[in-house]
Amino acid sequence: MPVKSKNKGGRPKVEINWEQVQTMCRIHCTGEEIAAVLGISYDTLNRGCKREFKEGFAEYYKKGSLAGNTSLRRFSGRARKRAVSL
Repeated sequence: MPVKSKNKGGRPKVEINWEQVQTMCRIHCTGEEIAAVLGISYDTLNRGCKREFKEGFAEYYKKGSLAGNTSLRRFSGRARKRAVSL
């Protein structure tokens, strides 16, 4: 007797563009803003983080926004140098 694969049922998993999420974290968009741009709910974004990275969105966001903090400091340092030289 052939073995049938078990149908899990339910909705299919939503594909999340993690590169876009990372970019938006770097420019300090909120989780709700990121979810809105992706066309999903914040809860779906949080579940996706747990599924892909084994951590919630808050932890993922902290790591992603750190790169943005570095960029902001670099940019503000350059702006100060230009203001001083004027």
